[in-house]
Amino acid sequence: MTRSAITNTAIVALLTTLAVASTSQADYMTYNGQPLKRSVTIHDPSVGILNTNAGQFSITYKGVDRFAYCTEITQTAGSMEATELPINTLPNYELVAYLMEQVAPANTNDLAAAIQIALWEAIFEVGVLDATSGSFWIEEAGIAGGANTLISSFPGSYTPTAAFRLTNPTRQDMLIVPEPVTLSTLGIGALGVILKRRNRK
Repeated sequence: MTRSAITNTAIVALLTTLAVASTSQADYMTYNGQPLKRSVTIHDPSVGILNTNAGQFSITYKGVDRFAYCTEITQTAGSMEATELPINTLPNYELVAYLMEQVAPANTNDLAAAIQIALWEAIFEVGVLDATSGSFWIEEAGIAGGANTLISSFPGSYTPTAAFRLTNPTRQDMLIVPEPVTLSTLGIGALGVILKRRNRK
């Protein structure tokens, strides 16, 4: 076998391996709705002026109910065959990860909308991050103000630990809010049980 043939065989084998690896990461995501949201008017070069909902999604992924936010403004949300991608495949991924890991999930419509706008601002803005001006901005002053408050809280540097996103070519890509740290929760719960038992004695 010639060197060229060996090289071509190696390339084919590598591509096959990568294809299998990508396929193995795919799983089905069920879209359960958007319970927390506000209607906003977006201004962005890719869509012009768009009226849409900004907020927190409810999904089921790998049998677990999760919260999520979207990374796109041109696709429709819905159930999909999704592929996992690391958070660092997004612009300003450190800021995106910070919002997912330290701020989300939301418990009000206003906070959910503010988180989503801050995420879109980090992903789509090409200049200074400001939800009231620039290439990406929204008309609703209250939600924009909430988003700017979150933007002003961005740390100088941040290392992502758990956030990731789900992608599909025909549906909105989703950012998954990481699950709480189970071991910490169990530790606190166990401490509570011990204290109760001591108080009974």
